[in-house]
Amino acid sequence: MSPIAKVFKLDRKALNVPRAVAVVVILAAVVVVLEVIDEPQYVITVVFAVLFAGLSDPGGDFGSGAIRMGVFALLGALLTLLGFGLGGAAWELVVLAAFVVTLLGGLAVKFGLSRHRCR
Repeated sequence: MSPIAKVFKLDRKALNVPRAVAVVVILAAVVVVLEVIDEPQYVITVVFAVLFAGLSDPGGDFGSGAIRMGVFALLGALLTLLGFGLGGAAWELVVLAAFVVTLLGGLAVKFGLSRHRCR
C-alpha cells in the first residue's frame, strides 16, 4: 500500500461518533452565537479553526491530546491575529507572512507526528 493510500485510508474502528457529534453541536452553537451578536465574518475563521484542531487530534483518550490541541489552537489564534493585523498593511508583509506560515506548516507536516503514523 502506498504512503498516500495509508494517509487517506478510513479506519472505521477508530471513528469516534460521540466525539464527532459533540464537536458538531458545539460548532453549531458557536455559529449561532456569532450570528446573534452580529459578527458573521468570524464564522469561517471558527469553522476552519475547529477543522484544523480536529485534524491535529492524535487520537486516543482526550486527556493525552488536549494539551497538544490547546497549543495548536493557541498558535492558530496568534496566526489569525497576525493575519488581521497585517490585513491593512503593505502587501509585501502579507506575502512574507503567508510564505512563512506555509513554510512552517510544510515543515510540521514533513517532520511532525503524522510522519510517524504513515509507516
